[in-house]
Amino acid sequence: MKATIRFANAQDYVPLLDLFELVDTFHRENLPTIFQKPAGSARDQDYFESLLLDQENGLFIAEVEDEIAGFILAILHDTLPFSVFIPSRLALVSDIVVKTEFRMQGIGRLLVNKIHEWAETQGASAVELTVYSFNQAAIDFYKTIGYETINFRMRYPIIQG
Repeated sequence: MKATIRFANAQDYVPLLDLFELVDTFHRENLPTIFQKPAGSARDQDYFESLLLDQENGLFIAEVEDEIAGFILAILHDTLPFSVFIPSRLALVSDIVVKTEFRMQGIGRLLVNKIHEWAETQGASAVELTVYSFNQAAIDFYKTIGYETINFRMRYPIIQG
């Protein structure tokens, strides 16, 4: 099975809705105090098209025999303008998902490699991402391709009432 990676286009919106739902459901099931099921689509078409139009976004599709097998989205941003930070441009991966039947076949690695290439052409000095602590499979995957933990985000719930 050979996967190809390409930039997303407007025709990808409907096929990607299933993949967005797959990743959203995974997060809802594991963190129900943070994530909820929206009344409609979690990402409307205007939002999707804005991703495509903004040059600061890299949205790539993995295809296997004309079927979308996964995608990755990264957004460029600059470090905060405080003197303690070394000024740099970063690519932040906000979403990555591979359909269940295509996992463990190298597609995730192809998508991440494509974001690395894209980020370099955009002048980024690093690619960063956030992964929730319940997602050990993703943590293991990222470590195998060279990602390092640079911080821990912690949460203390405030009980109202």
